Amino acid sequence: MKYILFEKSAVELMINNPALQSMEFPASEKFVNFLREKSDDFLLKDISHRCEKEGIIFCGKEAAKTFLLFDLEKCKMMEKTDDSELLIVLQKTFRFAVRFWNRQAFTNCEKIFKNKTVIFPFPFSIGSAYRIVLERNPSDRRLNIRGINNCLLAYKYGEEGASSSEDENPDLSIYRKGGESYLEHIQELRREIIEQKSKYESKADDSDSSIHVYLSNNMISSSEFKYMNYEKQVKNLTTTQSSIVNCQDMNSPIRIEGPAGTGKTAALVLRAIKLLSDAEKNDKELFITFFTHSKSTESIVTQMIAHLAKPDWLNLDNLQRINVTTLQGYCAAYVGIQDTQIIDLDASEAKQYQLLLIQDAYSKMCGAVCNTYKYIMSEDAVAFYENEEENKIILMLQHEFSIRIKGMAEGDLERYKKLDSQKNGIPLVNDADKEYVYSIFKEYQQSLETQSVYDTDDIILEALARLNAPLWRRARVKEGIDYLLVDEMHLFNLNEQQVFHFLTKDGEQKKIPICFALDYGQVVGERGNIKENYIENTLAEGQTLRQEFSTVFRSSQQIAELCASITASGALLFDGFINPYKYCESSFTAREEEMCEIPQLLMYKNDTEMKESLEKHIKKYVNKYKCQPCEIALVFFDEEMLLKNYTQFIGKYSVNYINGRKNSQFGTDPSKVICTLPEYINGLEFKCVILVAVDEGRVPQNGLCDISSSFLKYSALNKLYLSCSRAQYSVLILGNKLRGISSCLQHSLAKGALTQSYVDD
Repeated sequence: MKYILFEKSAVELMINNPALQSMEFPASEKFVNFLREKSDDFLLKDISHRCEKEGIIFCGKEAAKTFLLFDLEKCKMMEKTDDSELLIVLQKTFRFAVRFWNRQAFTNCEKIFKNKTVIFPFPFSIGSAYRIVLERNPSDRRLNIRGINNCLLAYKYGEEGASSSEDENPDLSIYRKGGESYLEHIQELRREIIEQKSKYESKADDSDSSIHVYLSNNMISSSEFKYMNYEKQVKNLTTTQSSIVNCQDMNSPIRIEGPAGTGKTAALVLRAIKLLSDAEKNDKELFITFFTHSKSTESIVTQMIAHLAKPDWLNLDNLQRINVTTLQGYCAAYVGIQDTQIIDLDASEAKQYQLLLIQDAYSKMCGAVCNTYKYIMSEDAVAFYENEEENKIILMLQHEFSIRIKGMAEGDLERYKKLDSQKNGIPLVNDADKEYVYSIFKEYQQSLETQSVYDTDDIILEALARLNAPLWRRARVKEGIDYLLVDEMHLFNLNEQQVFHFLTKDGEQKKIPICFALDYGQVVGERGNIKENYIENTLAEGQTLRQEFSTVFRSSQQIAELCASITASGALLFDGFINPYKYCESSFTAREEEMCEIPQLLMYKNDTEMKESLEKHIKKYVNKYKCQPCEIALVFFDEEMLLKNYTQFIGKYSVNYINGRKNSQFGTDPSKVICTLPEYINGLEFKCVILVAVDEGRVPQNGLCDISSSFLKYSALNKLYLSCSRAQYSVLILGNKLRGISSCLQHSLAKGALTQSYVDD
């Protein structure tokens, strides 16, 4: 095959077809197989095609005398690309062609000089130098006389661009041959489109392998997906998503990995609906429990399931039923702890209150007790406590208590001593270092007991003890859960993950009916050694169906690039920081891309001017996207700034302050803009996310010693990634010029994933 020719209106349809944006969609796979001559079974609505000995012609409804032709003899792109790369090259070239034909502005990856265009199709994150070179308006007298005009010829692909030092005249013989063949068959191609409707409808109900995609008025964007019914959502799944939803194995664990916005939660929800539907058809009992980590995610998942499920399935007395809950809520109900007894019910105030209790415990222990221990503690540990600011020590102690002592050591000192020291945590070189931390922990626990309240870890430990007792081991055969779905598994610590082990009916774990999704990059703070986790240890690689999602549906390519650069920065700095973006690729169509913008960093003269700009930014994005204020989120990286100024109003805009409380709900009032902290934005999505107070000293916070600085930077990178990945079209980052640009953003700026400007004085 020597050429592929795409007529103008065919190109316009292909760039706006969501199913042709990623190789994870079956339609894209079949399209590429057709181009590679691996299959001849192909059908696209409103596009006809003709296979010649020397090339393939695609023609749309207009059958215009303007086209894009790939000279395969010269550019060799079929040999130099894999399937995914080929699709990206085609789609990027299609997008340029439409901008060229419509006289629109070009992008940064499209370089124009003389009558040539060089397109860099691959994102900055993979560092590829490959480009495709096009000749604009190739001059061929024979074709021009017959009305061919404004065409494009792709004639070179590789690491070499067009020559800028001398005129480069590509060979037009293949271009002429393809153009003449198109003109010869143009009427036939036009008739095929007119006759296609009946042919398309007759094949639409068949079970063959033809591509069936709806375009034009039936076109579905990624943002519209959540409003479809179950049947339509299933039809619009990618191949990887379908493999999860339709998997018949209910006895083996299924693991879904992928960065934020790749459809992990949607796959879990649709799997639940599929299993319930199958059970109802077979008149079998099925009890599913869907676990989330936060109340906000629980609310969103409940809405998603209520939209798709039969009402009877939400009734827990029904034969087929599903329960959506947080793990904390489930365990609290199981052990009979009331809301008034839980310190973490109001997550925002509980976080502050827990820090106050730890601070009290530390103050009591840093006197006489510290004087006793410091003579046997390591030099690193003594230097840490003597030189570091107290508030940073308290923050790191909170992490040590929750994740390490309670989560990994189950509150036992001897087990705690056996744990390896964290690279970016409190320096714990010898047993005395750990005994001192443990003595502060015991004082903190005493404070909880005095007030008769429990934190999350207390509830989980109590539930574990009861679930591991003889009574439940006998009862679980009848009362256990038939199938578990767990979203955001990465947010659960070791003890929390162990709870899932005891909830199913098979006590011997020969059957592990669980499907879970995770993205380690979203964890705020370091997890320690993830190999100790239940999911990395008990759920062995060999027995787990593992599926990785790579196509980002929520966010634009520009935002996916920013997120990839942030996680790449973390992976370069920290051994334990996991980058979920092996390759980032957005599924946005050309029409959705028109709404997007490159993420921007604005540095203001001071905090006052930055705060005064917030109302203006909200107004800009509400007008740009013609959306409700609730679709704009402001994520504050300065908690004091948020709590003092923005829990009720930002100028004329009312505020919905999301703070993790049980009664704090997302989207209850569309007229209110969302204000929150990075800790509480997980599971939500917005048209635009504005990150406020992102500058050096706040992101990351200042640490006086190397160890605490590393810990705080690690946490800051997690929070940045988590916040940016919530946005669909725009990310705006605001900082204070006096403080300086955050070191966490330097890698993103260097890679071109983030633009920077200073607001005029």
